[in-house]
Amino acid sequence: MLYKQFKNIYNTFCIDMLRYLYDNRFYFSMVCHISKVSFNPPLPEEIVQKFGPFPHFILAGYTFESLYIRDDKVTFEAGFGSDDEGNFVEVSIDGIYQIIIGVRVIFSRVDPEVAFQQEEEEEEEESHQNTHQNALSLDEQESIQALFSNQDNLKIIQDLKK
Repeated sequence: MLYKQFKNIYNTFCIDMLRYLYDNRFYFSMVCHISKVSFNPPLPEEIVQKFGPFPHFILAGYTFESLYIRDDKVTFEAGFGSDDEGNFVEVSIDGIYQIIIGVRVIFSRVDPEVAFQQEEEEEEEESHQNTHQNALSLDEQESIQALFSNQDNLKIIQDLKK
């Protein structure tokens, strides 16, 4: 649950950052995950393969002027290939990993699932313990609470799990 809230906060921050840059006429670039990028019309496979997993798009000039920011994605027009033929690029907001001005990274996404993995595991364990304790008598529940209230006991139990 925490990682979903964190992801929403990051997405909102990313959108706000993009709008700020656009409104104040700052050219920028962004690094995205290729799975969150689509091209219309579709690009030839040999061009897409050159991007690798994290394409870097520079938004300046006409590309910057064509930028359209929505709540869940951005779109812009860019030229690709030897003909520099224009394509519309659509990037999901959660696929934007970095926003860069010059050589300075001003936005960098942290993976919320990794950041909050330990908290999620602890919540699941606590939920499991609560479910198990509800099946116990009051004396048994008090005994277990006394056991878990001692930090040394908790450490021993955690070491046993490893």
